[in-house]
Amino acid sequence: MPGWLLQLLLTDLAVDVTDRLKRSEPDVTMETRHGRVHLADLQLRGHAMFSGKGLPIGATCIEYAWLTEALVGPIKAKLSVPQVRVVGSRIL
Repeated sequence: MPGWLLQLLLTDLAVDVTDRLKRSEPDVTMETRHGRVHLADLQLRGHAMFSGKGLPIGATCIEYAWLTEALVGPIKAKLSVPQVRVVGSRIL
C-alpha cells in the first residue's frame, strides 16, 4: 500500500525569552529578565500508513495510523523559573 513520508530537520534553534515580572529587588539586571534556549538539532519523522483491506477494487484507501519519531539533540538553556513557565506554556 502507498504511504506518505514526512521528515523535518531543524538545526541551531535559538529562542530568546523575556519575562515581564515586576520584581521588588533593586539589583535585577537585564540579564535576569532575558533568558535563552539553544537546541542543537530537532528531527521529526512521520510515516502515514494506509489500509485497503476489505475495500472493493478502485476504492479510496483509508488512512489508519501515523508512525512518528522525534529526535531532540542537546539543549542548553539559561532561564529563570518564570521563564521556564512561559516556555512550557507555549509548547504545551
